[in-house]
Amino acid sequence: MFIAPRHLAGPGDPSLVIQPLQAAGWISRSRPDSAHLLYASRFSDRTVALRPVPSAYTPWWYFTGTHDS
Repeated sequence: MFIAPRHLAGPGDPSLVIQPLQAAGWISRSRPDSAHLLYASRFSDRTVALRPVPSAYTPWWYFTGTHDS
């Protein structure tokens, strides 16, 4: 899912997304040597990724998930 137009996604401060995820028990799957942030839900059925891109026309946040059939 992409949030568009980009200005609706907020000021670009990752802590606005990361802090609530951590409070809800999400686990960091980020690599220490990467600018990318990756968090997984407690059951790893949902992920949130921040992939900084130096362009105003590409999305930064990527939300993915799976669901039970």
